[in-house]
Amino acid sequence: MTTELKRLISMATSEAGGAHPCEVLGHKWVSIGGCNAACSDDCGCSVPVNECEVCGDCDYGDNNDARETREECALLNASQ
Repeated sequence: MTTELKRLISMATSEAGGAHPCEVLGHKWVSIGGCNAACSDDCGCSVPVNECEVCGDCDYGDNNDARETREECALLNASQ
């Protein structure tokens, strides 16, 4: 990947509100399983892990569904 292309992807990512570069480029994500959400020391939550069909990059569980799960868990733990 050229330096110019990396710069353009970085700019697009920033303008897209921090979205993953694959999302910015319109690549398709495919679920490859899940991982522990690590909401707390005794967390039992699971979040999806996705892989890009185009370039093979992985989000390692850093995606919108995972953020929602962690937020819900934090609210639940705060109310206990």
